[in-house]
Amino acid sequence: MRTIFNRERLNAALLWVDSLIQKSRALAHLLWSDICRYPAGATEPQKISAEVYRWSILVVSTALGGLFLANTFLDPIPRTYRPDFGTAQWIQVQKEPIVVGYFHRVIEVSPPLGNAWISVAAPDTYSLYINGKLVDAPLFVGKSVARTYDIRPFLIPGKNVIAIENERSMYPGTAQIIVRGEWKDIHRNHEIVSDARWKSSVLSQDRPGKTFWNKATELSEDWKPAIPMGAPGIFDCIETVTTDPEVLRKERQGVWIAPREVGFRDVVFRGNFKRWWPASQVWTRLFASGTFYDLKVNGHLVADRVSITSQTDVREIGRFCRLGNNEIEVRVRAERGVPTLCLDGWTQSPFGGALWKSSESWECLITGTTRAEPVQILGFYGQSPWGFSSIAANTMPPPSMPGQDLDHIFKWGLSFLIVLMALYFRWK
Repeated sequence: MRTIFNRERLNAALLWVDSLIQKSRALAHLLWSDICRYPAGATEPQKISAEVYRWSILVVSTALGGLFLANTFLDPIPRTYRPDFGTAQWIQVQKEPIVVGYFHRVIEVSPPLGNAWISVAAPDTYSLYINGKLVDAPLFVGKSVARTYDIRPFLIPGKNVIAIENERSMYPGTAQIIVRGEWKDIHRNHEIVSDARWKSSVLSQDRPGKTFWNKATELSEDWKPAIPMGAPGIFDCIETVTTDPEVLRKERQGVWIAPREVGFRDVVFRGNFKRWWPASQVWTRLFASGTFYDLKVNGHLVADRVSITSQTDVREIGRFCRLGNNEIEVRVRAERGVPTLCLDGWTQSPFGGALWKSSESWECLITGTTRAEPVQILGFYGQSPWGFSSIAANTMPPPSMPGQDLDHIFKWGLSFLIVLMALYFRWK
């Protein structure tokens, strides 16, 4: 009985969909007919007015359809993300309007320490400190600026201080912040959220002979518990970011690789990865020890910059990838020492993700020769002498390549042409 009932429901649904399609076609035909034809016996001014109306509709429809087609399929705009603060709450210093507030939290970290990250949002601007070191001080006047950080390089075994200063210059009201983070040790994952356990003050309490507030584990009695103001709402004006926060939350998987022979200063590391879903995003995290590096995906130049050994470069490379097998090349140039590379990445799709990383399957090509050799494994991420690196979430566009402007012009022109031809032949 259950099978018969399900078939009946399926047949009814199919009939309903078919009737909806037929009605939509009839309505579209009626609308197009009214637009494309003027009534019989119309005067010359009426015909001219109808033609002007017709071509105006054609131009507007072509512009809107071309914009949609280009931005969605042929030349998509970068995706933005809103940070997920989970159970965290907005906290503030006190109920009276204070434009500058200081927030303080001490956490206990047990070695060995794994991945660690933190998301912060605050009105207008804030300064984030870890153990007295400035991590970042973003500014977005008129909106709650938000960022996610990899804080593993700033943490040490034992007590660690997380300090945030917020200054409201455009938003009315009291200084406030919202924070969510996590760190992993040998036992479990530890979550940190903004709540009443944070200390707050309207003064930084920096006086001669005293430890600065942003690295002091013990505070004076002037610091009071922060006041929770509730979870963020759907209408809170929080900045969206172009780097997926999951990029900073995932554990590093790549290993350090180098050429087997020493003495070379300019080498190309080459590997492969697969992409199974056309609309999936592809992220990569690159950490090179050389002076300069170039990143290429399927022959397209993605990055060309000076290597900062204390930072990991993050890139979304989906626009350069194709379905199936993809080739990635990283050219590393070192003025001193051996060029080395630590890289990992993954593809995201509705059916899950696939991880890929630098490993023993990669090969090394000495620049100026055609000889490719297997690489050697030097160690895992975090091991000496490289240690841990902070994330450099690079949201800048890739460097211009020869023919790149023509490629954009071709894609946008093709989008408008497709829409224009479809509308013209439909109206004809």
